[in-house]
Amino acid sequence: MYVNARYTQWRSDNQRRYTEAEVYAKKREFRSHWDEVVSKDKRARETYEKKSRDHDARHPRIAQDLADGLNTGIRTWVQLSNWIRNWCGPASIQRWLTSHETYSTYRKNIIPGLSKANSDKQVVFSKNVANHWGLPRSTKVLWVMSDEKWFHGLVPRSLHKACPEIGVHKTFHSAHHKNHITKVMGHATVGFAFEGGCPENGGEGLLIALHRCQAHKVYQKDVHYSSKDAQGRTRFKGNPIKHKKHTAVLVDANVTGVDRGTTTNPKFALKDLWEHSLFPTIDQLVAPGGKYEGYTVIFQEDNAGPHEGVAYSTWLEEEFTKRGWLVRLQAPQGPYTNVLDLAVFPGMSKRHSERLQLFNNTVATKDKIWNTAMDVWNATTSADVARGFVQAYRVMGRIIHEGGNNHWLQNGGPHCNVRRDFVDTLSGVKNKSEASF
Repeated sequence: MYVNARYTQWRSDNQRRYTEAEVYAKKREFRSHWDEVVSKDKRARETYEKKSRDHDARHPRIAQDLADGLNTGIRTWVQLSNWIRNWCGPASIQRWLTSHETYSTYRKNIIPGLSKANSDKQVVFSKNVANHWGLPRSTKVLWVMSDEKWFHGLVPRSLHKACPEIGVHKTFHSAHHKNHITKVMGHATVGFAFEGGCPENGGEGLLIALHRCQAHKVYQKDVHYSSKDAQGRTRFKGNPIKHKKHTAVLVDANVTGVDRGTTTNPKFALKDLWEHSLFPTIDQLVAPGGKYEGYTVIFQEDNAGPHEGVAYSTWLEEEFTKRGWLVRLQAPQGPYTNVLDLAVFPGMSKRHSERLQLFNNTVATKDKIWNTAMDVWNATTSADVARGFVQAYRVMGRIIHEGGNNHWLQNGGPHCNVRRDFVDTLSGVKNKSEASF
């Protein structure tokens, strides 16, 4: 107890890095001082003997104290040592805790918070899908989902490798400000065509469209290219003209339902997207003579603001009804029931950032971001999309089984053994129990 007290005081008075040899030498010095001087002082000896007894008396409670500390959010070994008032050191705590067979580390995930009402809605929505949307099991279905996604110009990744001995050194990213990293929004639509009343039979995945959320803006004056002066300030005067006055230029825009905005503040209207792109594409797929002739289209998207606008949702419902199709908004707080949020977008994000960082460490331009996103989209296979739909279907089964509870997400993404049970085909996936090899 005396040596530890002296050592703690010494480290507090001399705050710098010490080698292991220096630490051991200092502790030997304090021990020799105890043996030669302090232990012969009866009062001092009694004081430290009492401290020793008090220290030993706390031993049965230390394990629970450490557990309490970890459960309150303490994470570092030093913080745990301070939590138990330095009953033992950080290294001792680490050796003790890691010696347990069940010890592990994990990433603390963020899962959507669910009210009782939202949980019930998720169960109802999932049961509706499981019951084939109330359609006869013989109905062939083209299940379509849409969603928006931000693609960033720079996403730092962990676990980069460095080895100076062979010439591999640490690198860093360069950005004007981390809060102003360039990003571009895209709107993606995918589909899954299946028969037999259940996605478990397999089916074909479709990459229907990926659109950049843009609209035409008319500039009211000449716009010049920017440049930086010697002091790092942005300047426009004297630079070449980028956009001439009264010219219409495509610019990135906010997503809305039906509002196109103005010529100076344009919006990306989903109604226009459906009228000029998505409806013509899907109509052609299910029309007589089309690849999916006779299929019923079921459209699913989330409850984002633009999707819930009265004018847009009413118009979309009317257009689907004319065609004998169905619109089914997914339940609130359920991104894991949408194949894009669940599988397609995470895979695209990883490949997108890998490609951007392959040849440079700076923030990409908006056009570079989008061109890379399109490359990643085109490299996504039909099987990737089809597996995502099967996974979403199995997630809905899990929601029904758990009564709407989503605590099963705390261990990471929902793994549903899709790769184990299905084999990839050129156009989608097929259940291994039915596949012929």
